[in-house]
Amino acid sequence: MPITFQPLLNPTLDERPLTVCLRYEHGKKVCQEDIIQIRAIVLTVLDKGFVYVTNEGRGPILPGQYLIYNQWLTEKLRRDPNNPAEQVFLIYDGVDDALAGFHRVRGKYRYMKVPNLEAFGQTTEKLIWYAYDMKRFPELVSAHEELVDHWVMNYPTTEDADLLTALDEMIDASDPDDILGRRNPRRIPLMCFMIQRLLAKSQCNIRDVAMPRVERTLLVLADRHDQIVEQSKLIRRVAGNALRSARTTGDAYDPARLPIEASYLRQLAEEILFKVPDRPISRSWTNTAHNLLYAAIALEQQDMDEAVHHLEIVERMMTLQAEIAPRLLTLRLDLGRVVHFKLPMTNEVLREAIRLEGRNIRVALQGGDYDVGLRGKLVAAPAVEHLYVFHDRIIENDLTGALAAI
Repeated sequence: MPITFQPLLNPTLDERPLTVCLRYEHGKKVCQEDIIQIRAIVLTVLDKGFVYVTNEGRGPILPGQYLIYNQWLTEKLRRDPNNPAEQVFLIYDGVDDALAGFHRVRGKYRYMKVPNLEAFGQTTEKLIWYAYDMKRFPELVSAHEELVDHWVMNYPTTEDADLLTALDEMIDASDPDDILGRRNPRRIPLMCFMIQRLLAKSQCNIRDVAMPRVERTLLVLADRHDQIVEQSKLIRRVAGNALRSARTTGDAYDPARLPIEASYLRQLAEEILFKVPDRPISRSWTNTAHNLLYAAIALEQQDMDEAVHHLEIVERMMTLQAEIAPRLLTLRLDLGRVVHFKLPMTNEVLREAIRLEGRNIRVALQGGDYDVGLRGKLVAAPAVEHLYVFHDRIIENDLTGALAAI
């Protein structure tokens, strides 16, 4: 089904039943108290049936959070994926958290699951050759057993039924003797062929179902993020034009221009007020709309000092959202790839680049005097303090702590 990207300021709304899993960790049992069912709730549609933004709060669900459908969890909890009331969604605290989460999911497929399946296939090929060589080279028996033991012990935890069956077959293949106690390595290739069929099935599921779904969700989230950034730039541009008019003095001063600028500010304030529920920008955009309205009134009354005050606030806030927040998200994604997937940082180049970008963002925040949080859970504290913590953790080579700070 083709993607229909939703406009930021004129979204499609959908009232539907909802099942949400509040906490989920891969490989751990889902507690029933973490499952919440809502009979009907109004949501902003980003990708119908898959990605939504909450317009209202219900219990632990906050306005502006992202809800993303998880088919695997739905099936694990034995719910009907074709019944909207039983589809299970996971919660993300804003578009940045959702993007970071799904970049991590994509990385698991790209850096872990797919390479592990390929390595699994290579192991079975070796087992087949070892099985044919065992009678002529008895020392290969121990090598065969070590190879199987190493793979079974080091293969990451999986809940894929095909892979679990393949691992069981691999364990059975580690014994060159049959059930009668006879040395019979010829049985091993047949078991390896079954393992390869199971691996192929699992690879097809990842390639044809899981990864396309992840990529589609990332496209939807990236479009939403880009629209927020572009709208922030537009607000900053309109506020900047009005600010120049308010600061103009002398012969260049044109009082006839002020009502025009005021009408632009009013129109923009009405467009963004309560239109974008996303955390954490909904609060800042509501404040921005109010400041635009106050500035419009001040311009109409030719109170230039008051207009400049409100317009400067708008310009700082939109600079934060249009320039600094996207840079911080990129920094977070880069560091996340290093932390979660243990990617090598050749000659410390990547770590140095991450450190310098963190410092540059901190300097930009200090220069702009922004006393605001960049993510929903950091609203109560200045973002620059978290970047100081980030910088200290990088210096201490604590990459996990650095990632937690941003």
